[in-house]
Amino acid sequence: MTSIDANAASREAVLARVRKALGRNGPDAQARAAADAYVAAHAQGPRPRMPANLVERFVSRANDMASTVERIGHVADVPVAVSRYLDQITPQPAPRAGVCWPEFADLDWRSAGLAIEARPTQGHDALGVTGCFCGIAETGTLVFVTGRDTPTGSMLLPSTHIAVVRAARIVSGTIVLGAHGPYRVHLLVVG
Repeated sequence: MTSIDANAASREAVLARVRKALGRNGPDAQARAAADAYVAAHAQGPRPRMPANLVERFVSRANDMASTVERIGHVADVPVAVSRYLDQITPQPAPRAGVCWPEFADLDWRSAGLAIEARPTQGHDALGVTGCFCGIAETGTLVFVTGRDTPTGSMLLPSTHIAVVRAARIVSGTIVLGAHGPYRVHLLVVG
């Protein structure tokens, strides 16, 4: 059993215990509809106005959050951009090996002088390259949906996390704060 499978099994075990404690046997469409209606009926708090250019706002806010950002033209440019970033950070030498999500497995990492493997981290990798579900322009933060092809550890365990953010997936959004993750975050905005 892989760690991804163990996470899914753990999640199901927790949910089964909650259902049992509530006296429920499984998903309840009526309860879900009631919860959705409750959320829809309650007003949301004030939200800041967003500029027309969400990418520009995202980059500005990401910098405010102590992330570094580079704009690149295409996903194929990711390995060279990763190498360029690693050449700039301290301490030197920066990690030249690490892991990536499967969606980046076919990129030409070797030509950029990198040894990147498409696999979940086992906790000892210094570099993780991932995608993200979307970027939040309001806060300069990222949203991840994890699963077999998007393992959580690849973004949280390495000391350097490089996230590929597709410009078309930057939305206005609202922040959810957390207190975990890598020491450095570098974002590559594509498009």
